[in-house]
Amino acid sequence: MPPLKAPEFTQLVRTRLEPSLRAAGFKRTPKAAPASWSRPEGELWLTFWFQPRSSNDAHSAGYRFTMEFLLGPEPKIYGNGFRQRFPMLLSDEGREQLRHLENQAIARLPPPDMRFIGGLPPSVQEHALGGWRPRSSPYGRDEDVWMRQGSAEDVEALLDFISAQLPDVIETFISRAHATAS
Repeated sequence: MPPLKAPEFTQLVRTRLEPSLRAAGFKRTPKAAPASWSRPEGELWLTFWFQPRSSNDAHSAGYRFTMEFLLGPEPKIYGNGFRQRFPMLLSDEGREQLRHLENQAIARLPPPDMRFIGGLPPSVQEHALGGWRPRSSPYGRDEDVWMRQGSAEDVEALLDFISAQLPDVIETFISRAHATAS
């Protein structure tokens, strides 16, 4: 099964997460195309969204996305305020679980198109092929990790993981936002 393109990805994220997010007081973010939700947090708004990587293409080693959190004055994605990405809010154990999911997605990817890769300059070929290699070292706390998916199965596994981590991640994010504002 091929990677989900942005519209299918967004639909799957919304379908899978909407019920639990509504129960937690979140509503879809107004006028936002990406899968995104907001809720009041004191005088501010807690907003988060899923952002597919703009450079996903047929020659990539799986499509990638990130999940970004914002605490700001409006329920708006890409707005002003304190921002952090999901992987940076995970515990060491959570980042290891994420690495495991990433490696599972990599293992299921179709092999690279060597006709395409072979046409790249030699200095770029090694970098391009690196996307098909599993991650052997742990993610760092401040590492900007874009989660990978090569199929709906990968997205569903990541959404199950995200859903389980979300309460702690939100608590960590709000604590960091308040600590930064102090």
